[in-house]
Amino acid sequence: EPQVKAKFTQNNDVISFTNSCAQNGMLAGAHLISLDVVSGIDAEREFFGFGSEGKLLRIDRVRTADGMPIMVEENYFPYDTYRFLENAGHENTSLFATVFDHVHMKPSLKEPCTLDIEKAPTTLAANLDVACGEPLFLYVGRYYDDNGDAMYLGKQHIVGSRFTFRI
Repeated sequence: EPQVKAKFTQNNDVISFTNSCAQNGMLAGAHLISLDVVSGIDAEREFFGFGSEGKLLRIDRVRTADGMPIMVEENYFPYDTYRFLENAGHENTSLFATVFDHVHMKPSLKEPCTLDIEKAPTTLAANLDVACGEPLFLYVGRYYDDNGDAMYLGKQHIVGSRFTFRI
């Protein structure tokens, strides 16, 4: 198993992974797994303002620190507002920076995020270079823009042995 030189640490605030890496003296990386347009999520109707009749842009990426896989991020953006992300570069980029460049807004939280543990299924384990069934943190947050509108739903599967939460 690859060794990380120091455990990745992040405070409990809204900060981009890229900036968090820099604070840890590490270089952030991002590798696109998939990008597609999907129907809305009925369970998230209240957050997005629509259910399955709406469209979301789903972007899945592996995030790395100094080349070490730390997490797989699964992000859902309202398609009509964030369709520009379809054609944005997603290799070794910050989504926060890309969004800010286009809409000049930063994500914020109105409610606590949730943190659970899930066992890594085959594909996730391969993307993170861990054993199948390894426990992963599942961190879920609903992020809003400066106007209080839904910006994105973020789900992160995080390798616990490579990450420390400061909460």
